[in-house]
Order: sequence, then C-alpha cells, then structure tokens
Amino acid sequence: MAIEIGGDGLTANIDMLDKIEHRDDCWIWTGVVCGGKCPTATLNVSGKKLNVKRVLFERENGPLGKERIRCTCGEKLCVNPAHYELIERKGKKKKQKPKSALLRVKVLARRCGYRLVRIRPGAWRVERATTT
Repeated sequence: MAIEIGGDGLTANIDMLDKIEHRDDCWIWTGVVCGGKCPTATLNVSGKKLNVKRVLFERENGPLGKERIRCTCGEKLCVNPAHYELIERKGKKKKQKPKSALLRVKVLARRCGYRLVRIRPGAWRVERATTT
C-alpha cells in the first residue's frame, strides 16, 4: 500500500496489512505501539513516526490538517477508519482567574460539613457547621 507522508508529495510503500488483526468489526493493530495509558499505533517510515489511525483515516477521507479524530468503538488499538469520527475544534478557551486558596478551602469545608470563621484579618478558624 502506498501512502503519502506529510503532504510534501513523499510516498512510501508500506505493508501494513500483516500488522492488522481482524476481530469482529475492529481492525486491531499488532505492530509498534507507543504510549502508556493511551497506546498509539505507530509506524516508522524514513525516520518519521506516523500515527496509523490517522494515516488510514486520511487515506479513506482525505487530509485532516490540524483536525483530530476520536475512536467510537472503544478499542484503543482499533485502526478501522470507519470507527473514527472528527472532533470539532473549539476556539481557544479564555484563561480563568485562579480561585484563591481561601475560597477553595471554604468550598471544601462546606462540602464536609464545616465552616470557616474569621478571627482577625488573615486568620481563620474551622468550626463544625450547625444544622438547625
């Protein structure tokens, strides 16, 4: 199978089919896997690491650019392009002001049935909240 690498017109003949095991409707990658908690099916071609899921998805659906894909079947090593969908990119999130440590402590105390009582500026005491 010939695939294009990068987008600069460089192509490579890769025999990926012997590294794919068919289980039910999933195509399980049995080749090189990178990552710990979230394993990624990878292929080294001319010194470049390629994400196999992305390569096969682009082969079926066209170039992705900076878009991302997500697996819909739940099998981490499935590379079946039919099991992937595009994830829409949202605009950059505005940075939220970090909540003060005191506010975080107040919220935590309230959840646990306590309250903070101000003794003097900068000094607080923890008391059990009264229920009436």
